[in-house]
Amino acid sequence: MKNKLRTVLSKKLLIFLGLSIFFTSQIYSQQKTVKPQDSESIFEEVYRVLQAKPKWLSTKEDCPWEIMSKTESDVGYLHEGCQKNARVCLDKCKNNDGNACYSLALLVQIKKGLDQYEAEFLFSRACSLGVSSGCTNRAARIFNDKKNDEKAVECATKTFEKTCARDDAWGCTMFGMSLAGGFGVEKDMEKALKILAKPCQISDEGDPACQSAKQIIEAINKSKDIY
Repeated sequence: MKNKLRTVLSKKLLIFLGLSIFFTSQIYSQQKTVKPQDSESIFEEVYRVLQAKPKWLSTKEDCPWEIMSKTESDVGYLHEGCQKNARVCLDKCKNNDGNACYSLALLVQIKKGLDQYEAEFLFSRACSLGVSSGCTNRAARIFNDKKNDEKAVECATKTFEKTCARDDAWGCTMFGMSLAGGFGVEKDMEKALKILAKPCQISDEGDPACQSAKQIIEAINKSKDIY
């Protein structure tokens, strides 16, 4: 039954990541205003720049927690700015604006799909510039891509632990799941339950990170009944 719980939690991680991106796309949709006629062509131009891997945008496979900034950036995701003119976000990202990097990464995923390493490079840069959510997103991709690589999973889990400590709601949900499933860390159900209480304290009840944490708590409690 323990292996079954581990499998369920692993599958839930993929679902929760999808929910996170879906929720973000809804924010874009809700905040969308009349776009300039050439906004799509501007985005395609920016996307080509990202595909060319400019020198300022590191493509190294660093573990996110190792490149986390010692100081955090205030969060202001620039949703409208990136949609209207992706070039603005690209330029700001190049000039060390972590929020611009993070927002542009989300826009790339929305327009081009989730499997875009251009977005991963942007998440890494956002992470290094103090945006904890950038670290969480990058670590989640590492976990999904290399779930059979022990060191990679440990890297992801360590990152979730650190972003949770900085009150990143999704970081706490992911770290709680790792503790419950024994992913990259010793399994600890009691600690997992404590960590999983944080997302709903950090964010509101309607936040996907909070809702996902509640589902994991429910799965843990059910597994206790089995034992």
